[in-house]
Amino acid sequence: MMEAQTASITGTLTDATGAVVQAAKVTARNTQTNASRSTQTGDTGVYRVTNLLPGVYEVLFEKKTELPDTALLERERQASKSHKNRGEL
Repeated sequence: MMEAQTASITGTLTDATGAVVQAAKVTARNTQTNASRSTQTGDTGVYRVTNLLPGVYEVLFEKKTELPDTALLERERQASKSHKNRGEL
């Protein structure tokens, strides 16, 4: 009797400051077959993608966040300032 051989990818997702990233989508994509499996990080940033067939995988992370209004306004102000500076050249 032959057993199916599968693997898993496990890790902890952190941001640039070292803080864990909760509720982020994690997708493991087989680079040869393009098959993918997804999961989500937990409260401690830990994820585990299971039942992967042998192969080479690309792991992608996605987390959508909303910027506070003040951050959005600051980005718009910086973009406007940058645009004016380019017009003065």
